[in-house]
Amino acid sequence: MSGRKAVSMTAKKAAETSVKKAAAKKADAKSTISADKEKVSKKEAPKKETVAPVVPPVVEAPKTESEPKPINQTAYEAESDLKQLLEAGAHFGHQARRWHPKMAPYIYAKRDGVHIFDLIITSQKLNEACTVIYNLAKEGKTVVFVGTKRQAKDIVREEAMASGAGYVVNRWLGGFISNWEQVSKSIKEMVSIRKGLQDDSYKHYTKKEKLLLEKKMQRLERFFGGVSELKKTPDALFIIDAGREDTAIREANEVKIPVIAMIDSNDDPTPVDYVIPANDDAARSIRYIVHAVAEAYKAGREAKQK
Repeated sequence: MSGRKAVSMTAKKAAETSVKKAAAKKADAKSTISADKEKVSKKEAPKKETVAPVVPPVVEAPKTESEPKPINQTAYEAESDLKQLLEAGAHFGHQARRWHPKMAPYIYAKRDGVHIFDLIITSQKLNEACTVIYNLAKEGKTVVFVGTKRQAKDIVREEAMASGAGYVVNRWLGGFISNWEQVSKSIKEMVSIRKGLQDDSYKHYTKKEKLLLEKKMQRLERFFGGVSELKKTPDALFIIDAGREDTAIREANEVKIPVIAMIDSNDDPTPVDYVIPANDDAARSIRYIVHAVAEAYKAGREAKQK
């Protein structure tokens, strides 16, 4: 049994505590505002010894060079729910001994040797990623969903097709972005063979020749079937499991294509522009995140057509 499955209920309680603290902070803020309003309504004369508190101006922290440039500022917020993230198991990280230190800002606690994500941060990062995806789609940009691990394949294919995004669910071929000229030729060849087999353009071919064409098309479909509509390199990648898809991320970084990725506690978030810290092994967690991103892409495409 894996360490993740062996985690006791205390891990879930830790995540629930994080959610409760967020609700408590909101309640405290509301009570403070109510108290301030009540003081103003009384219009009491200030005492001589009373000194008005000095409120320092709010100064935004300067952006570092590592921060990605905002693609657009159009508002879009995913309907992410802390309780649903909790029920999906998005809060479970890997065993603490396998963690990547740079994931520390996204971790709430360690329970029974397993790291627990701070779901408040996860929700915020998911909303941020969905805003980026929405704006890309609204501008007519293309996003390719990449998820080749067993748990993610069917989910990524289903959600990408529903939203109109391209997808890669088998092995990422090295050079997909960096050697786009050759990849585009393969895509065009796949589309040509598919069309030819459908409209009987190869009816004068022998049975053996047709069989060879079918096999070639199947091989090309395996790698490029989800991106047959792609006319140029994608404008962004949405990735499930940054560690597994490191080749795709490296190629995207080389040509400065934004990367949005679902990252577990054992991966390095540095090469990713928009991090979604969450459990990238559980199917329910993957489905929740991918569905939210797919809905944002779909909404962006619909907004562009208006």
